[in-house]
Amino acid sequence: MLASWVGALGTVLAAIVTFGTLLFLHYQHKQNVQKQNLMWSKQEAALDFARYRDHRQQFEQLLDGLEKDYGEFYVFRDRATLYKSLFPMNTPRNDYSLYKYKLDVNDLKGHPLESAYHWLKEHLNSIDSVQTASNQNAPSPSVSSPLRLFDQNVEQLAASINLQCTRHSKAGDIMISNVVFANIFKPTLMMDCLEPILYAINEFCGLEQPTLSGGFHSKKELGFKVYAEFCRPDAADFYSANKGANDIIEVLYQSHKLCELLDNQSTLDDFLFGEVYSETNTNQLLKKLDDNEAVSEFMYDLQDQLHVLNPIDQPNNIRVQIGEVRQAIPKRLRS
Repeated sequence: MLASWVGALGTVLAAIVTFGTLLFLHYQHKQNVQKQNLMWSKQEAALDFARYRDHRQQFEQLLDGLEKDYGEFYVFRDRATLYKSLFPMNTPRNDYSLYKYKLDVNDLKGHPLESAYHWLKEHLNSIDSVQTASNQNAPSPSVSSPLRLFDQNVEQLAASINLQCTRHSKAGDIMISNVVFANIFKPTLMMDCLEPILYAINEFCGLEQPTLSGGFHSKKELGFKVYAEFCRPDAADFYSANKGANDIIEVLYQSHKLCELLDNQSTLDDFLFGEVYSETNTNQLLKKLDDNEAVSEFMYDLQDQLHVLNPIDQPNNIRVQIGEVRQAIPKRLRS
């Protein structure tokens, strides 16, 4: 009887030991799994952070390249803020699983790129409207001029993607509060820089380029219309223009108006084309118009052309405009 009790007790003890061993092994396995999961989580977090870091580095490289190409006109004001505005989910407040490195159309509501493309479209529309008005012989600048938001379109697009204008004013530049937004010889000068910058950022965000196109326009015609709109006597004080050496830009503007009255078929028109508008390199032209000696010589030649027109034989409106051209020439250069 005792032997059987001892045997039973041994069996129970053996079972307890076995069960304890199983419990220990289960606990050890659970600990190993937890350690493995923790290690995987750390590795995943490290990979997620590396992906975020690489994305930020690629973004910085993109902006470096854009500033290298367009730094004469624009630089990025606050890169960190721009990144956050483009990728609002990529913030320490969110888990890495919520980060986005490519956007889709559903992300664009209230997004900086949506705003930027709005202003680009408005800019193209304003140019098309100017061309349409010109074709319909609409009166020159007024309160309802389609150019009235020309400066705002450029300014707001730049602000949408945190760009600051760095252009040092050159002859023919038109400014708002000393910030260049156009040039009469290349009226879309600043937008021509903003557009490729916008497209590059758009591509980095993984978005397709929207289809936008503007109509054809004469740079000379559009440039003088922009000048007339923002530099007329009753324009706001914060608008200004760099009129170049000896106010050459105002002289050219008045000469342009005279050519229009002469139906662009006079020797004056040929003279202006040969001396100014045939220059295809805008930078070379602006450099020439900032040269006092070159401009002075041009003005003497221009006055010879005015003598050839023989004002006495011209209708009153043309005589008046010839007087406007002469009045624009500095007194010391009048002959």
